[in-house]
Amino acid sequence: MTQGSSDRKKLHLLFPATGQLFANNRREINRVNNGLLSFTAATGIILYICLIMLISLSPEDPHNPFHGHFSYLFIYASLLFICIAIFSYCHTAGEEHPFLILPLFYFFFIALYTYTVLNYFFSQPGGQAFTFQLVMILMPIAILDRSWHLNFLESVFLVVFIYFDLKFRNKFIGYIWRDNMTNMCISYLVGILGGQAFRSSRIQALDNKRLVIVQRDTDELTSLPNRRRLFHELRKSSDGRAQPVKCLLIADIDLFKKYNDTFGHLAGDNCLRRIGTTFWKFNKETGFELFRYGGEEFIGLYRASADIDFSEAARRLCRTVHDLGIKQAPGNLPVITASVGFAVGAKVHPAGYEEYISMADHALYEAKRRGRNRAAEYTDAAEDHRI
Repeated sequence: MTQGSSDRKKLHLLFPATGQLFANNRREINRVNNGLLSFTAATGIILYICLIMLISLSPEDPHNPFHGHFSYLFIYASLLFICIAIFSYCHTAGEEHPFLILPLFYFFFIALYTYTVLNYFFSQPGGQAFTFQLVMILMPIAILDRSWHLNFLESVFLVVFIYFDLKFRNKFIGYIWRDNMTNMCISYLVGILGGQAFRSSRIQALDNKRLVIVQRDTDELTSLPNRRRLFHELRKSSDGRAQPVKCLLIADIDLFKKYNDTFGHLAGDNCLRRIGTTFWKFNKETGFELFRYGGEEFIGLYRASADIDFSEAARRLCRTVHDLGIKQAPGNLPVITASVGFAVGAKVHPAGYEEYISMADHALYEAKRRGRNRAAEYTDAAEDHRI
């Protein structure tokens, strides 16, 4: 390996490509940004309440830094209202509707920077530029967003500072303007490079956490969510954290034990992999969520808002397995098939998810009893739903 390629590899480890990481972790990134925005808004609420109290309690005190500036009261009251609105958004709609999180975060830093420009260059020109440097360093570290968005805004902030600093430098005393200009350029570089490294490491940590969760909740053989994930989702639907289950189905691969005994467990594993792949397609096409329940059994939940024909969906699942054309063991049906039992919540009103599963399991037994390779509904087990 050449020195150049080795250096590029080191840079890649320090600054990994974030495009795919953002795509994989968008929901978690929104959650983190929402939490930070909420904290920022809460800090603003405390700050502006203190400033309003300072003005209101001693407005005529000549030692009060806001003496003679009652217009500040209106400004800070408006900013307090904005912070309260942002805080409320974060705690009510932020995670479900995150499209405003980043715009509000950028609004906060742009507003802070604008206030700093007005205060530094026009109200008290020649002071220290600490707030400028704070914004330049804090913004790219606090916000999880695409690097070019943050770098562009950082560059705009630097250009604005340089413009006003050069325009008003003759009003400055001695070397102050040169000192602040140097500090701003250093803060810019620290914000760009340090923010990139810090942001990449945070996103990589989120991705590692996501992968651990995926591995924990995914069936390795079929790549479908596993039994643990199934019961987690059922509990979420039961206690109101997720949409209720409108339909629950159980699919069982017919005579799978005999298939394993005839062709071997390796062939059985390959069969389940193919079924898992086609079940993923079924999920996308119908809105069901299929989980591997154990062995050759699978459970599907339907929680989407749109209504569908559940009976047709169950028969379609049977056809999906049948159409794979996987050769069955001699003496059985020509190809691998599946039987499906399902229950519709609006018809059977289960008391809990255990009863829901039990109802679907009774319907599955009925489908098996009638000859397999078919679907049966719990509320009308006498009707034969042939494919």
